[in-house]
Amino acid sequence: MLLLPRVGMHLKQIGNRTEHLLMNRITVFFISCCILVLAACSTSKTAFNATRKYSQSALQNDYLTFRNILEQYHPSLYWFTPKDSIDYFFNRGYSQIIDSMDEIQFKNILTDVISKVRCGHTSVRYSKKYSHYLDTAKIKAFPLSFKVWSDSMAVIGNINRTDTILKRGTIVHSINGIGTRQFIDTFFNYLVTDGWSVNGKYQSLSTRSNFGVLYRNVLGLPNSFTIEYSDDEGGKKFTTISVYDPEKDTLLRKLPVPKEKNIDA
Repeated sequence: MLLLPRVGMHLKQIGNRTEHLLMNRITVFFISCCILVLAACSTSKTAFNATRKYSQSALQNDYLTFRNILEQYHPSLYWFTPKDSIDYFFNRGYSQIIDSMDEIQFKNILTDVISKVRCGHTSVRYSKKYSHYLDTAKIKAFPLSFKVWSDSMAVIGNINRTDTILKRGTIVHSINGIGTRQFIDTFFNYLVTDGWSVNGKYQSLSTRSNFGVLYRNVLGLPNSFTIEYSDDEGGKKFTTISVYDPEKDTLLRKLPVPKEKNIDA
């Protein structure tokens, strides 16, 4: 486990643990403050298993390391949130590790805690192996992107380009019964910002597929979504769309290589 307390200083070994734990493969960044690198220790060449679950005890040990490093080295841990509140969020996060978890589940807990620090330069990222997996994996996705405001959200992207209902600019009021305000209150717990400013969180939630990624990671993806929206006349209506499955997308299928024909001269 490596720590770079401030930019430009030498790497320092912390502890003598040799366990191959999940936090050894998750990176927490303190940009311009300090950089914590929990690097992969394993050199195993076995195939990466994105659904692997890590034991409760391993995750608890990693979580305590995560907390200890933040408490010792983060320069603004209590600037915007009092220590007793930060301690509460640390303890709450630890109490949520009640069983084995995969990487996404554990990252959700860490990100929820990090967001309470209110430092826009502090975040939790996937392990390198999981990030590489996401670059090429054909996984199901939430099909819509939104511009999100405090009381409404509008479609700015739709994977299904033949959809004539949920086109760009369409106002959406709820998805599977969950309204805009509830989405904001939920997803903001997994987005970081400086201090009490929320503009950055709205911007992040409105960027590319971030809304869909949070939907998948936090709420899970059902096979279909019931969308409440406003039509061109302003009336509220409902439509149902399916989850996007790249395995079924014929546009992504590779065409067979044509066989060469023998042509007599």
